[in-house]
Amino acid sequence: MWHYEMVSLLVNLAQNHEHGPGAARVLMLRNNGGETVLHVAARHSRQEVAERLIVAAPSLSCGVNDAGVSPLYLAVLCRSAGIVRALVGCPHAPASASGPSRQNALHAAVLQSAEITHAILAWNLNLANETDESGSSPLHYAASDGDRRIIGHLLIFAPSALYLQDQQGFTPLHMAAWMGHVDVIHDMLQASPHTAEVTDNNGRNFLHVAIGRGHESIVKYIVGSPFASGLVNEQDNDGNTPLHLAVIARKPKLSILHTEFLELNIANNEGRTPFDLVSDITSFLPMIGFVLKLSARHSWIGTRSQDRVLPWNDTAMKEWLEKLSKNLGIVAVLIATIALTAMFNVPGGYDSKGMPNLRGTRHTNTFLVLDTVAMASSMIATMLLIYGRGASARSSATWICLALIFLWCALMGMILSFMAAVVPGLENDTIMKKMVWCIFALPFFSLVALSFVWAEPAPTIASVRLLYHARTSQDRVRMRRHTRRRFPMVGFYLFVLYLFWFLNAGAFALTLHVIMITL
Repeated sequence: MWHYEMVSLLVNLAQNHEHGPGAARVLMLRNNGGETVLHVAARHSRQEVAERLIVAAPSLSCGVNDAGVSPLYLAVLCRSAGIVRALVGCPHAPASASGPSRQNALHAAVLQSAEITHAILAWNLNLANETDESGSSPLHYAASDGDRRIIGHLLIFAPSALYLQDQQGFTPLHMAAWMGHVDVIHDMLQASPHTAEVTDNNGRNFLHVAIGRGHESIVKYIVGSPFASGLVNEQDNDGNTPLHLAVIARKPKLSILHTEFLELNIANNEGRTPFDLVSDITSFLPMIGFVLKLSARHSWIGTRSQDRVLPWNDTAMKEWLEKLSKNLGIVAVLIATIALTAMFNVPGGYDSKGMPNLRGTRHTNTFLVLDTVAMASSMIATMLLIYGRGASARSSATWICLALIFLWCALMGMILSFMAAVVPGLENDTIMKKMVWCIFALPFFSLVALSFVWAEPAPTIASVRLLYHARTSQDRVRMRRHTRRRFPMVGFYLFVLYLFWFLNAGAFALTLHVIMITL
């Protein structure tokens, strides 16, 4: 309150000392940054002070500081709706809306408050079509932030702003796609469906942008909308369709492949189809995912001579395989050590003759079998890893995958043998045994279930369809020849994948069997 009283006193003194324009000149004095007293009041959200200054010298609202910033812009940044209303409601002098970098107050308002945005739009509608030095309008800013209420105000007051493009050629729709705001995209397309056809400086529509950024929610929305037929096959200046960009972005799980309008064999300006671009992917799982999905839907290679086609090979894969084999080797030896130690510490201990006290019982037999599986599997995995480290990158991957299968068997055997040894030692309390099994079984089942997701770059249906087409389709020989030439590890990967699924199914069944025995 004392700020207001002090300022009011100073204003009265200035008006008494200087009559007419002289008083206004006193209030228009500036500091070293070129700011007037109204700038300072707006910066610190002093509403009563600002209102008193506006009444005393309305021309204060028109001034800008040395950075080109107006009091209105500062009031918006401070989210002071009262000062904003006072400035835009001044009848004697139109307030300046200038901000830095050619922004106006509406650029700042759309990032701050729906109330302030509405007030500024009602005051000066033309601000919605002004752009900053990068060509971005207030709607571009709002689209980047994703506030649907603010965007709704802009679409009502200035729908033509949807067609404004920045220096990259981005419309607000492109910006929303870049940031992944699917709800905003829905609102914009409802307001003006034709904006979907606008492309940026690279000839890309907003679906190109969304796929390049990997926004699955937007792709799924477009695939299920009436806009899919006009967008999914559109080519940019390089001839790339959204599917080309999905391959370049290494996103095999994007829903672009699920639309019936998709044409898989469009070639870009280099004559390369999406299937050709899969060879450029440097990560193994995304590569496998695209091969499975595209081959299952009869996507073919381009028109390049096949003598120029090299088998897929990741230059960093050899180094990655070496590190992986070291880590897996440590785990395999650790499991073997634990399993060997457990063999000499069977449940129930030994009698005076050195024989297990509980020999012949189901619990002991189950423990011995599972522990033996863990021991043997870990030793086999260790030998496979040792052999694989000296092989080529392709052969090394084969041996490491096999070692991983045996290591997974060893891990499951060790966990189940532990439970087979612990649970029978509890008192004849069925509730306690069930509690222990729940504590163990739920995380174990979750781990096995998650392993399906971790090891699966493409849905099961896609891989099954690929196998079916490879066996029954009319061009099966051509499909297998091209796939084997470019991606020689796909067949082995499918073998390992199905073996992995089979082992996990066996793990579920074996776990249930052990639970039934111990309970």
